[in-house]
Amino acid sequence: MQTTVVELPHSSGELIDAWKDLACRAAEPNAFFEAEFVLAAARHLRSSGVYLAIFVEDGNLKAALPVYSNRLWRGMGPCVVRSWVHDYCYLGTPMLDADQPLAALEGLLDELNRWAGRQRILAFDLLGTGGPVESALNQAMSSRHHELVIRNSYERAVFHHDESGSAPGGHVRREVSRLGRRIEKEMGAPAVIVERSGEPAAIDDFLELEASGWKAANGTAMASRPEHAQFFREMCADFTRKGCLQLRSLEVSGRPVATKCNIISGNVVFCFKSAYDERYASSHPGFQLEVRDMECFAAEGRLWEDSCTDANNSMYNRLWPGRRTLANVLVPLSRSTKAVLRPILGAANMGQRAKNRIGGHR
Repeated sequence: MQTTVVELPHSSGELIDAWKDLACRAAEPNAFFEAEFVLAAARHLRSSGVYLAIFVEDGNLKAALPVYSNRLWRGMGPCVVRSWVHDYCYLGTPMLDADQPLAALEGLLDELNRWAGRQRILAFDLLGTGGPVESALNQAMSSRHHELVIRNSYERAVFHHDESGSAPGGHVRREVSRLGRRIEKEMGAPAVIVERSGEPAAIDDFLELEASGWKAANGTAMASRPEHAQFFREMCADFTRKGCLQLRSLEVSGRPVATKCNIISGNVVFCFKSAYDERYASSHPGFQLEVRDMECFAAEGRLWEDSCTDANNSMYNRLWPGRRTLANVLVPLSRSTKAVLRPILGAANMGQRAKNRIGGHR
């Protein structure tokens, strides 16, 4: 496990085990950079050019970051190596050892600098702010006398456990009760929530339901592309084996009318995908399922849930009072990068620079 950058999905069992162990002690949970998610994506979504950058100290894996090389980053040239945030990845925060996040990040940046060659800038897409990884990044840049560059940031909805006592509110519960009576009238039986993560058929049922609606019409349903459907099947199976998948359905007489896939990482729940039967759109089965899922989350005792949506998702913005900020950030990998970074930024109109803290740009 001495290699510092490994092409994926080719990786040893020793590295995979160490990667999974790091996920259990990461400073910030990120289901989308766990081995189960990244390896399935590398096998089915890309054929080459994806790597895992790692930092190993005293035989222990301290940091891990999937990266993508030889690709333009938001209009910039080939001098950038970027974190691998693909269409199904909704968070780009690297995995750092919680005991020493700064040392882990410093080591990772040094390893990337040695490997990247002329790619002297690291681009983080969807980097989570406000936590120990942000703090470590700011400290690392300060000690190296480097500048962070933030092109943009946005907020998305989250739901914290300490908010679960008051949410959803009484008006939302009354609305769900009314919608429940409507769908019972339509289908002749009440709707119930069912956990199906342990059922092999549930994965294909999800794909079928997603492909029955608007996502299929615009080509974004996973079943529209066989390799994407296979990624979903493999990823779900791997997370199920370690007890970290939730596949919940709102069902009437055993028939799913809405379904939702969540991934658990540490004490955080990440909302991955959802779908509903559009024939019953007037009863808003997806909304009903989401409210009932909030009630399940409150009972499970985890810290918070990430919607993994964009800033303008009206349902989550209405239901979930919390917010988290994500940013797209450029990080110099060496002192010589400054000479490269400034003209590139001028050409690309990158906007403001962050000399001290990412948080200052929220």
